[in-house]
Amino acid sequence: MRAYCRASWSWSLCLASLVLFSEVGFAHGADRRAAEKGSLAGELRETPLPSATQRRSATDGVLPLGEPITVKLGSTRLQVPAAYLSPWPRAEARNRVNNIRSLRFEFWMPDRRYLEVNPISNASFRPKEPGRAEPARDEFIVRVWDVLPSVRSEPGYVSPEQTFRNETRNRFPPNSSFFSREEEFGLVRFWPADELNTDYSISYRNKEGADPQVLLDCLVPGRSRIFLSCSGRVYFVSENLAFFVVFPKEEIQRWREIITAARDLYYSWKSPS
Repeated sequence: MRAYCRASWSWSLCLASLVLFSEVGFAHGADRRAAEKGSLAGELRETPLPSATQRRSATDGVLPLGEPITVKLGSTRLQVPAAYLSPWPRAEARNRVNNIRSLRFEFWMPDRRYLEVNPISNASFRPKEPGRAEPARDEFIVRVWDVLPSVRSEPGYVSPEQTFRNETRNRFPPNSSFFSREEEFGLVRFWPADELNTDYSISYRNKEGADPQVLLDCLVPGRSRIFLSCSGRVYFVSENLAFFVVFPKEEIQRWREIITAARDLYYSWKSPS
Protein backbone atom coordinates (compact mmCIF):
# COMPACT_ATOMS: atom_id res chain seq x y z
CA MET A 1 0.00 0.00 0.00
CA ARG A 2 1.38 3.40 -0.96
CA ALA A 3 1.43 6.45 1.29
CA TYR A 4 -1.62 7.74 3.10
CA CYS A 5 -3.57 4.44 3.21
CA ARG A 6 -5.50 5.24 0.03
CA ALA A 7 -7.99 2.46 0.52
CA SER A 8 -9.44 4.01 3.66
CA TRP A 9 -9.59 7.26 5.63
CA SER A 10 -9.89 5.33 8.92
CA TRP A 11 -6.58 4.83 10.69
CA SER A 12 -7.79 1.62 12.30
CA LEU A 13 -8.06 -0.05 8.87
CA CYS A 14 -4.46 0.85 8.03
CA LEU A 15 -2.73 -1.14 10.78
CA ALA A 16 -1.77 -3.84 8.29
CA SER A 17 0.58 -1.38 6.61
CA LEU A 18 3.10 -1.33 9.50
CA VAL A 19 6.24 -1.78 7.43
CA LEU A 20 8.83 0.38 9.19
CA PHE A 21 12.02 -1.57 9.92
CA SER A 22 10.83 -4.67 8.11
CA GLU A 23 14.42 -5.83 8.26
CA VAL A 24 14.74 -4.83 11.93
CA GLY A 25 11.29 -5.52 13.40
CA PHE A 26 10.58 -6.47 17.02
CA ALA A 27 12.08 -8.95 19.44
CA HIS A 28 9.28 -11.42 20.07
CA GLY A 29 8.18 -14.92 19.15
CA ALA A 30 10.65 -16.76 16.91
CA ASP A 31 12.78 -13.64 16.54
CA ARG A 32 13.13 -13.32 20.33
CA ARG A 33 14.05 -17.00 20.68
CA ALA A 34 16.68 -16.62 17.98
CA ALA A 35 18.04 -13.48 19.62
CA GLU A 36 18.34 -15.23 22.97
CA LYS A 37 20.77 -17.69 21.37
CA GLY A 38 22.97 -14.84 20.17
CA SER A 39 24.64 -11.78 21.59
CA LEU A 40 21.39 -10.23 22.88
CA ALA A 41 20.63 -13.03 25.31
CA GLY A 42 22.23 -11.41 28.34
CA GLU A 43 20.60 -8.05 27.62
CA LEU A 44 17.17 -9.57 27.20
CA ARG A 45 17.45 -11.39 30.53
CA GLU A 46 18.85 -8.39 32.36
CA THR A 47 16.09 -6.00 31.23
CA PRO A 48 12.74 -7.62 32.16
CA LEU A 49 9.46 -6.10 31.08
CA PRO A 50 8.07 -3.63 33.63
CA SER A 51 5.28 -4.41 36.05
CA ALA A 52 2.13 -2.31 36.23
CA THR A 53 3.78 -0.09 38.87
CA GLN A 54 7.24 0.10 37.28
CA ARG A 55 8.12 2.69 34.65
CA ARG A 56 9.28 1.18 31.37
CA SER A 57 12.89 1.99 30.51
CA ALA A 58 13.45 -0.08 27.38
CA THR A 59 11.59 -1.18 24.27
CA ASP A 60 10.42 -4.67 25.27
CA GLY A 61 13.69 -5.35 27.08
CA VAL A 62 15.94 -4.41 24.17
CA LEU A 63 16.73 -0.74 23.58
CA PRO A 64 16.64 2.12 26.09
CA LEU A 65 13.61 4.21 25.16
CA GLY A 66 15.64 7.32 24.46
CA GLU A 67 18.51 5.72 22.55
CA PRO A 68 18.96 7.53 19.21
CA ILE A 69 18.41 5.34 16.16
CA THR A 70 19.85 6.49 12.84
CA VAL A 71 17.39 6.23 9.96
CA LYS A 72 17.70 7.40 6.39
CA LEU A 73 14.55 8.37 4.52
CA GLY A 74 15.55 9.07 0.94
CA SER A 75 18.41 11.54 1.24
CA THR A 76 17.34 12.70 4.72
CA ARG A 77 19.19 11.33 7.74
CA LEU A 78 17.48 11.39 11.14
CA GLN A 79 18.49 10.56 14.71
CA VAL A 80 15.22 9.40 16.30
CA PRO A 81 14.92 8.26 19.95
CA ALA A 82 13.85 4.62 19.73
CA ALA A 83 10.49 4.88 21.51
CA TYR A 84 9.14 7.47 19.06
CA LEU A 85 9.37 4.99 16.20
CA SER A 86 6.40 2.83 15.32
CA PRO A 87 6.82 -0.09 15.53
CA TRP A 88 9.62 -0.07 18.11
CA PRO A 89 12.98 -1.21 16.69
CA ARG A 90 15.15 -3.86 18.30
CA ALA A 91 18.85 -4.05 19.07
CA GLU A 92 19.98 -4.73 15.50
CA ALA A 93 19.04 -1.12 14.68
CA ARG A 94 21.98 0.14 16.78
CA ASN A 95 25.22 1.46 15.30
CA ARG A 96 24.02 1.38 11.70
CA VAL A 97 22.17 3.50 9.19
CA ASN A 98 18.68 2.05 8.76
CA ASN A 99 17.36 2.79 5.28
CA ILE A 100 13.57 3.05 5.42
CA ARG A 101 10.83 3.59 2.87
CA SER A 102 8.34 5.12 5.30
CA LEU A 103 8.76 6.98 8.60
CA ARG A 104 6.10 6.44 11.25
CA PHE A 105 6.21 7.85 14.75
CA GLU A 106 3.93 8.51 17.73
CA PHE A 107 4.06 11.02 20.57
CA TRP A 108 2.08 12.46 23.45
CA MET A 109 0.47 15.87 23.33
CA PRO A 110 0.97 18.42 24.69
CA ASP A 111 4.53 17.72 25.94
CA ARG A 112 5.67 15.82 22.79
CA ARG A 113 7.29 12.97 24.73
CA TYR A 114 7.57 9.43 23.39
CA LEU A 115 5.29 6.57 24.42
CA GLU A 116 6.19 4.20 27.24
CA VAL A 117 3.83 1.54 25.92
CA ASN A 118 4.52 -0.50 22.80
CA PRO A 119 2.57 1.13 19.93
CA ILE A 120 2.01 -2.21 18.20
CA SER A 121 -0.10 -3.38 21.17
CA ASN A 122 -1.97 -0.12 21.76
CA ALA A 123 -4.99 1.26 19.91
CA SER A 124 -6.07 3.82 22.50
CA PHE A 125 -5.32 7.54 22.31
CA ARG A 126 -5.00 7.68 26.11
CA PRO A 127 -3.36 4.45 27.29
CA LYS A 128 -2.35 3.87 30.90
CA GLU A 129 1.44 3.51 30.83
CA PRO A 130 3.22 1.28 33.40
CA GLY A 131 4.24 3.25 36.46
CA ARG A 132 2.49 6.45 35.33
CA ALA A 133 -0.80 8.01 36.39
CA GLU A 134 -3.87 7.96 34.17
CA PRO A 135 -3.50 10.53 31.36
CA ALA A 136 -4.95 13.96 32.07
CA ARG A 137 -7.89 15.22 30.01
CA ASP A 138 -5.63 17.29 27.76
CA GLU A 139 -3.10 14.46 27.17
CA PHE A 140 -3.42 12.21 24.13
CA ILE A 141 -1.40 10.36 21.51
CA VAL A 142 -0.78 11.59 17.97
CA ARG A 143 0.16 9.14 15.21
CA VAL A 144 2.18 10.34 12.22
CA TRP A 145 2.58 8.17 9.14
CA ASP A 146 4.27 8.33 5.77
CA VAL A 147 6.48 11.37 6.32
CA LEU A 148 7.60 12.69 2.93
CA PRO A 149 10.46 15.22 2.89
CA SER A 150 11.03 16.93 -0.47
CA VAL A 151 7.54 15.79 -1.38
CA ARG A 152 7.37 17.73 -4.65
CA SER A 153 9.95 15.33 -6.08
CA GLU A 154 7.82 12.30 -5.15
CA PRO A 155 6.31 10.70 -8.30
CA GLY A 156 2.53 10.72 -8.21
CA TYR A 157 2.15 12.79 -5.04
CA VAL A 158 -1.24 14.50 -4.85
CA SER A 159 -1.59 17.41 -2.43
CA PRO A 160 -4.55 17.77 -0.03
CA GLU A 161 -5.86 20.69 -2.09
CA GLN A 162 -5.74 18.72 -5.33
CA THR A 163 -7.28 15.71 -3.61
CA PHE A 164 -10.19 17.88 -2.47
CA ARG A 165 -10.73 19.11 -6.03
CA ASN A 166 -10.59 15.58 -7.41
CA GLU A 167 -13.07 14.25 -4.85
CA THR A 168 -15.61 17.00 -5.37
CA ARG A 169 -15.24 17.03 -9.17
CA ASN A 170 -15.50 13.26 -9.61
CA ARG A 171 -18.34 12.59 -7.21
CA PHE A 172 -21.41 10.78 -8.56
CA PRO A 173 -23.80 12.05 -9.77
CA PRO A 174 -21.81 14.41 -12.00
CA ASN A 175 -21.86 18.13 -11.15
CA SER A 176 -22.77 17.44 -7.52
CA SER A 177 -23.05 20.53 -5.36
CA PHE A 178 -21.21 20.98 -2.07
CA PHE A 179 -21.90 23.15 0.94
CA SER A 180 -19.14 24.56 3.12
CA ARG A 181 -18.84 26.40 6.42
CA GLU A 182 -15.81 28.04 8.00
CA GLU A 183 -15.35 26.84 11.58
CA GLU A 184 -14.09 29.02 14.41
CA PHE A 185 -10.95 26.86 14.78
CA GLY A 186 -9.71 27.78 11.29
CA LEU A 187 -10.79 24.88 9.05
CA VAL A 188 -13.59 24.68 6.50
CA ARG A 189 -16.16 21.92 6.89
CA PHE A 190 -17.63 20.66 3.61
CA TRP A 191 -20.30 18.14 2.63
CA PRO A 192 -22.38 17.12 -0.42
CA ALA A 193 -25.64 19.02 -0.81
CA ASP A 194 -27.55 15.74 -1.01
CA GLU A 195 -26.06 14.47 2.29
CA LEU A 196 -27.00 17.13 4.81
CA ASN A 197 -26.74 14.67 7.69
CA THR A 198 -23.98 12.09 7.55
CA ASP A 199 -23.87 9.17 9.99
CA TYR A 200 -20.25 8.26 9.30
CA SER A 201 -17.83 11.18 9.11
CA ILE A 202 -17.27 14.92 8.95
CA SER A 203 -14.79 16.36 6.44
CA TYR A 204 -12.58 19.42 6.85
CA ARG A 205 -10.10 21.25 4.66
CA ASN A 206 -7.88 24.31 4.90
CA LYS A 207 -9.02 27.76 3.85
CA GLU A 208 -8.43 28.48 0.18
CA GLY A 209 -4.76 29.12 -0.55
CA ALA A 210 -3.62 28.46 3.03
CA ASP A 211 -0.32 26.92 4.06
CA PRO A 212 -0.30 24.27 5.45
CA GLN A 213 -2.82 22.41 3.32
CA VAL A 214 -5.00 20.02 5.35
CA LEU A 215 -7.65 17.47 4.40
CA LEU A 216 -9.15 15.64 7.39
CA ASP A 217 -11.93 13.14 7.90
CA CYS A 218 -13.38 12.78 11.43
CA LEU A 219 -15.47 9.76 12.43
CA VAL A 220 -18.76 10.33 14.21
CA PRO A 221 -20.00 8.01 17.00
CA GLY A 222 -21.32 4.61 15.98
CA ARG A 223 -21.74 1.14 17.43
CA SER A 224 -18.57 -0.21 15.80
CA ARG A 225 -16.40 2.87 16.38
CA ILE A 226 -14.50 2.69 19.64
CA PHE A 227 -11.63 5.15 19.25
CA LEU A 228 -13.08 8.09 17.35
CA SER A 229 -10.40 9.83 15.33
CA CYS A 230 -9.62 12.54 12.84
CA SER A 231 -7.17 11.47 10.16
CA GLY A 232 -5.86 12.82 6.91
CA ARG A 233 -3.21 14.55 4.85
CA VAL A 234 -1.03 17.48 5.82
CA TYR A 235 1.24 19.40 3.46
CA PHE A 236 3.53 22.24 4.57
CA VAL A 237 3.85 23.84 1.16
CA SER A 238 6.66 26.32 1.86
CA GLU A 239 8.68 23.60 3.63
CA ASN A 240 8.02 20.88 1.04
CA LEU A 241 7.03 18.43 3.79
CA ALA A 242 4.01 16.14 3.92
CA PHE A 243 2.64 13.45 6.23
CA PHE A 244 -0.53 11.65 7.33
CA VAL A 245 -1.77 12.40 10.85
CA VAL A 246 -4.21 10.68 13.25
CA PHE A 247 -5.51 12.14 16.53
CA PRO A 248 -8.64 11.98 18.73
CA LYS A 249 -11.75 13.47 17.15
CA GLU A 250 -12.52 15.62 20.19
CA GLU A 251 -9.21 17.44 19.70
CA ILE A 252 -10.06 18.81 16.23
CA GLN A 253 -9.90 22.39 17.52
CA ARG A 254 -6.20 21.81 18.31
CA TRP A 255 -5.39 20.62 14.78
CA ARG A 256 -2.82 23.35 14.12
CA GLU A 257 -1.01 22.74 17.42
CA ILE A 258 -0.95 19.00 16.65
CA ILE A 259 0.51 19.19 13.16
CA THR A 260 3.00 21.87 14.22
CA ALA A 261 4.24 19.58 17.01
CA ALA A 262 4.65 16.71 14.51
CA ARG A 263 6.59 18.94 12.12
CA ASP A 264 8.83 20.32 14.87
CA LEU A 265 9.67 16.84 16.18
CA TYR A 266 10.70 15.76 12.68
CA TYR A 267 13.01 18.76 12.28
CA SER A 268 14.52 18.19 15.74
CA TRP A 269 15.75 14.77 14.57
CA LYS A 270 17.36 15.88 11.32
CA SER A 271 21.11 15.36 11.02
CA PRO A 272 23.48 17.32 8.76
CA SER A 273 23.64 15.60 5.37
